Amino acid sequence: MMITSNIQKIKERGQKTQILGPVPAYISRIKNKYIFKILIKCENCDGITDVLSSAQESCEQMRQFCDVSIVIDRNPNMG
Repeated sequence: MMITSNIQKIKERGQKTQILGPVPAYISRIKNKYIFKILIKCENCDGITDVLSSAQESCEQMRQFCDVSIVIDRNPNMG
């Protein structure tokens, strides 16, 4: 899968990184759309923003993922 290969590039960057998921979200379905989360923990997230953006763009361009939405949320627990 295109997203998986792009996320694997994050591990190749040589910085300390932990990838958790995908797992169903707390509310796992809204209006018949399933929600999953992937959490990426890293020391310096500035270096992986371009990799995540590339994964998002690749997914948007592929016809089989036309109903898939990807949201990148940096610091999701920060107000």
